Amino acid sequence: MATLIEPFFYCLLASLIWAPAVFFAASILAGDEKNRLTASALSGKIWPAALIIAALPVLLAPVAAALGLSLRAPEPLPPMADAAGPAIAATEPALTPVYEAPRTVSIADILRMTAILYFYGFLMLLVLAAVRHIWFAYRLNYAFRLDEPRLEAELENWRMRIGVTQRPRYVFSHVVSSVCVYGLFRPVIVMPMHLLDRVPVEDAALMGAHEMAHIKRGDVALFLLCSVAKAVFWFNPFMHQICNRANLAAEQ
Repeated sequence: MATLIEPFFYCLLASLIWAPAVFFAASILAGDEKNRLTASALSGKIWPAALIIAALPVLLAPVAAALGLSLRAPEPLPPMADAAGPAIAATEPALTPVYEAPRTVSIADILRMTAILYFYGFLMLLVLAAVRHIWFAYRLNYAFRLDEPRLEAELENWRMRIGVTQRPRYVFSHVVSSVCVYGLFRPVIVMPMHLLDRVPVEDAALMGAHEMAHIKRGDVALFLLCSVAKAVFWFNPFMHQICNRANLAAEQ
């Protein structure tokens, strides 16, 4: 594990150069289409691919570790010993204290301190994201099951039209202000309380159909990948921009 940490950190630093190049290249490709619908469909493929490509430096960390990538100075060799056994030593002991120059800060020292700061930031964001998801999942345990037959029938009609094989749960909750989908393996479509007091059943069903399209396309996994990427690359604004564009393309 120790041999992997150093190349992993170097690959993270490489993403500061690689991610901007991927971002600008994806921006050019996504902006080439003139037709709005075609451009939206193209963006839905370009930005998730850009996210994976931008993360390639970190994925190559095991390769760098296997090649022995390191910026540290090599360890000094032990003193040589003659045939008799004892190591060669100085014949005359030093009688006066020798002035030692102050130790200079090496590149390895700078990288080591930067790595410590990085891992503190990563752990903080990872813990915050985990606490947020755990709290949301806990609150969903107290959500109200959908008890409006007409809306449930409309949602099921859209599910079959879209082709979602797994039937999601439909619930109302106070923890959301708009309709959303939550859960990777057991998706839940969460609707805000009193939604039907503000919009007709048909519009509420369309909102649910939008979330089912996310399930059909596998966007829930994309949203999770973006959350992980933002935590891993918390220091890289271009990775955040790529994640935001990927999320926006999925919504469109």
